[in-house]
Amino acid sequence: MIRRQKKPGRSRVTKTADLQKRLNQMAKRLKALEERHELVLGAINEGIYDWDVVNDAIDYSDNVMKAVGLPPELLTTTEDWIRRIHPDDLPHYRAALVDHFKDKSERFSCEYRYRAIDGTWRWARQQGVAMRDKKGRAVRVIGATGDITELKRTEEALKASDERYALATRAGTEGIYEWDIEAGTLFLSERAREVFGLPSGPLKNTDWNQRIHPEDFARYRAAVIKHFRGRAPQLECEYRVRDAAGIYRWVLERGEAVRDAKGRAIRLIGAESDITQRKLAEFALRQARDDAEEALAEQTATAEILKVISSSPTATQPVFDAICQRRSKNASAGRSKNASRLTAGRPPRGAFLRPRLFLGWTVG
Repeated sequence: MIRRQKKPGRSRVTKTADLQKRLNQMAKRLKALEERHELVLGAINEGIYDWDVVNDAIDYSDNVMKAVGLPPELLTTTEDWIRRIHPDDLPHYRAALVDHFKDKSERFSCEYRYRAIDGTWRWARQQGVAMRDKKGRAVRVIGATGDITELKRTEEALKASDERYALATRAGTEGIYEWDIEAGTLFLSERAREVFGLPSGPLKNTDWNQRIHPEDFARYRAAVIKHFRGRAPQLECEYRVRDAAGIYRWVLERGEAVRDAKGRAIRLIGAESDITQRKLAEFALRQARDDAEEALAEQTATAEILKVISSSPTATQPVFDAICQRRSKNASAGRSKNASRLTAGRPPRGAFLRPRLFLGWTVG
């Protein structure tokens, strides 16, 4: 019986072909991953570099050239790039790189200025991770480099905007607040905390309410409720608040509620402005006007009495009657003025000279 002899090496050839097929598939997938990676980096204006530290040879991807706007012939060595780094930023760049080489950081990361092809200074961000030998020495660095000039400009614009906002807040108000009505918590800017002596850490709206002058609290509460119920487009109220020194200041509060889908107020955001000087000026002006009115009344009374005297030089009763009548009119007018001042939030007669009685300058 003759047995068919298997062809030698057939199984080995099949295995080799299968292995080659799998390698080709892996190579295609790897290339596809690299292409997607490059697309992602291109979208964020960055590209890959591969630095052979031992031989000081570096390879930049096309995306690096596009990101920094330099042709390949100008970027062939590491020194080509280092020479473009701003002199003021170079020490920071070298220090970050050395720290990573010494394994003091998980990755190398640095933002610095570089000289573009047109001679202007632009911003770059470079990141990388070192591959190490058995002794832990960095032998290769793979990372990404890109241009972040627009990002830096945006950051600077935001910083300038924040500074302007802070200055405007400091100049025009004593602080910004946000009251979470449902949680009962209160956020106050640092400026407001300093002025009104409120501690750092979480606050409640009751912490603020306790500092409002007792005579003003009902009016303040009524204004808040009016706005919450939709009867006023904004909260606006002038009242007195005790500051860090125990002195009452006049403040103007303006705020607007944030509402849920049902129209209920869930937050109140606004600002407090110090109007104490304005109030003092108003009180002084009113008192000066009242003094002028009283002086005019006194002059009128004197003129009337003199008129009676001149018409009856020998009779005393008409003169006495005229004096009594004038005093009665002055007394009634004075009571009426004081009542109207109290109703309108104005100081009664002489209160401007005794601010403790009306403005509540001191506690106790």
